[in-house]
Amino acid sequence: MPRAPSRWLAASLCLVACSPRATRTDATPSASVAAPAAAEPPPPAPAATVSPPPALADAYSGTVEPDLRITMRLALAPGGNAVTGSYFYESRGADLALSGDLDAQGHLALAETAAGKTTGTFRGTLAPSGELEGTWDGAAGRRVFHLDPIARHAGGPALVRKKWHRSHRRPRVAPAPGSSILQCNLDLAYPEVFGLGAAPIEAAINEKLRAAQLHDRDDACDAPSAVNAGYAVHTNRGGVLSVSYTYDNACVQCAHPSFGGQVVNVLVDTGATIPLEALFVTGGRTRLIPLLTPLVAARVKATEGASPDDVVMLRNTYLSGDYVLEDKGLRLIAFFRLPHALQALDGDFGVLLPWSTVAPLLDPASPAARVWAPEGRAVHGSLHLLISAIVLALSRQAISLGSTRRPASSFLHSAIHSVTSFSPSDLITADALSAPGPSPAAFFDSAAQAARMFSLILTQSSSVTVRPHAVSPHAVSPHAVRESAESNNHRSARPFIVTT
Repeated sequence: MPRAPSRWLAASLCLVACSPRATRTDATPSASVAAPAAAEPPPPAPAATVSPPPALADAYSGTVEPDLRITMRLALAPGGNAVTGSYFYESRGADLALSGDLDAQGHLALAETAAGKTTGTFRGTLAPSGELEGTWDGAAGRRVFHLDPIARHAGGPALVRKKWHRSHRRPRVAPAPGSSILQCNLDLAYPEVFGLGAAPIEAAINEKLRAAQLHDRDDACDAPSAVNAGYAVHTNRGGVLSVSYTYDNACVQCAHPSFGGQVVNVLVDTGATIPLEALFVTGGRTRLIPLLTPLVAARVKATEGASPDDVVMLRNTYLSGDYVLEDKGLRLIAFFRLPHALQALDGDFGVLLPWSTVAPLLDPASPAARVWAPEGRAVHGSLHLLISAIVLALSRQAISLGSTRRPASSFLHSAIHSVTSFSPSDLITADALSAPGPSPAAFFDSAAQAARMFSLILTQSSSVTVRPHAVSPHAVSPHAVRESAESNNHRSARPFIVTT
């Protein structure tokens, strides 16, 4: 019995000795125990992303300081950095060639050339927003420029710019002594459009617009002559561009000056020409005859030297195909197809048939139907009225300021009040804005006149008199037709004239 504790003690010591906790800490680990895995290296940092430079637009519009408006076309060579193009000052309308390059960082360098000589250099940067900014260097020194890309819009409206073709050449036959015309002179204005949905279609339309005015003007210069030509944009909405051209030609060997012109009506999405018959339902063109006959008879009766036999001839000439689309209706033009001796029968360039009058004859499926759609005309009419209100208010307050010598701040406050309190009935009694057929563009022109008038009032101490320019809208000769690209009608509102 006394030996039992010794056996239990021996067993306990053996159990402790065999326990893993009794293993020496400096013992070599067994080969069967795996070594701890090495730490994995951190993943590589992602490469810094470099945003590609913004795409170069194919057309820009903006200014060269101090306030010279320019419009530019550019083309980047496929897969390269070479850039070619042209630009023009809107006050001159003549192209200057451009060539240069655009690097990967958006830095643009363009050399401007005229007649084979470098006349200036553009250096700038293409901003992330697509704008071009930099400096122009030339004979006039260094000037800052800022250009915004011209966005493209399917269906228009087009951005219209006036271009000029001018030349002065020595004739083959020397002018007679005392002749007032010494050279072959061309002074031709025509429109160029930007911002249409597709560049190839835009180019095709521009070729039509250019050829309509310049088609054979640079032919042989045999004898001294002077050709002046202009145009008017009548409609630039509803997917349609409607333009008329006029010219007058004086020649030392001619018995009398000649006058003429033509029209261009195109769909801006396709470039297709819109013939007159495309506006009407089947037989609609023929059904215009009863509408035209009394109007034509009245014109013949009122024209000195005309006879009743001219009625049918003039009516058929109106239906021969020359027309333009206007805000108020369809204008049929005979002038361009009449012989010189009979052009007085259509001296004010056409008869205007209101949309309400020809509505039963118009084809609702016509490609030009959006021009005369009531909803389109309503929106355009609202803009027309708004502009009228602003111009009338500015004019009233400028006149008041001129008579009372009030400060400019008073003028602005009163003008704002007049616009907000404007009543449409005020427009009816405003003689300066009540000429037949005023267009929204004509009101913009009047607004510019009002702004110039206001400037004169502020800068001059003498009294200022404002009077409407008394020109009958029916006494219009071809060479006096508005040549502004923004003009919508040959009959425009009478402008404000400032006299001191």
